[in-house]
Amino acid sequence: GGGLPMTTQHNVIAQVAQRDLCCGCGVCAAVCRKRCLEMRLDRQDQFVPMTVGECTGCGVCLRLCPFANVNEEFDPEDALGPIDSAFVGYSLVEDERARAASGGLATRVLSALLERGLVDKVIATAPEDSGHGWFAPRLFAHPTELAAAQGSKYCPVEFSKPITQVLQTPGRYAIICLPCVGRALRL
Repeated sequence: GGGLPMTTQHNVIAQVAQRDLCCGCGVCAAVCRKRCLEMRLDRQDQFVPMTVGECTGCGVCLRLCPFANVNEEFDPEDALGPIDSAFVGYSLVEDERARAASGGLATRVLSALLERGLVDKVIATAPEDSGHGWFAPRLFAHPTELAAAQGSKYCPVEFSKPITQVLQTPGRYAIICLPCVGRALRL
């Protein structure tokens, strides 16, 4: 990492990022009690946590990191919840299906959750307003807004800002993310 010198080895920088195990999800930066972690791009254009304040070694970041305990056996049910079965599907809304990746099923499910009032907001990845071709997770409150998030994104994306917003604003949220981010959120 970069930033300020570390005061402890009991954080995600020493235990995960410096061992090249970090997925760059940003959950550690969002939950850091001292706000001493921030997600930044490294030399390889990957998001990694870096110190921006003095770490107290409280360990919260390690308890939530999906890769902090890589030597432990991974149980998908512990990480993602019970899995009874798996299905294949697609959206019956033609416009959604045509614009989306993999049939638009995620867009349809997330839109339905908002339409029925089952969630207050959805967190999904969409293009940034910067015009640089980067993507970032954004909060969406209305189903029509989700069109901006349709399609797969294979690029560095970190979730510290929306997770911080969720922690500060109680409500019901749905999130579409990679399994590593999902595991961090469940932890």
